[in-house]
Amino acid sequence: MATYKVAIIGSTGRGDYGHGLDAVWQKFEDCNVVAVADQDAAGLQKAVTRTGAATGYA
Repeated sequence: MATYKVAIIGSTGRGDYGHGLDAVWQKFEDCNVVAVADQDAAGLQKAVTRTGAATGYA
C-alpha cells in the first residue's frame, strides 16, 4: 500500500485549521503528516502537537 505525505497550512485566528480538519489525517493509516505551517507561533506549536507533524513552519 502506498503511503502519502501530508502538509497542512493553517491560520490561527483567521479560519484556524478548518474545525479540526487537520487532525482527521491521523485516522488514515496510509497518510503521514510531515509538516504544518502557521504564522502564529503558539498556534503552530499546538498544531504540531495535535497532528504529530515532524516539522513546523512559521
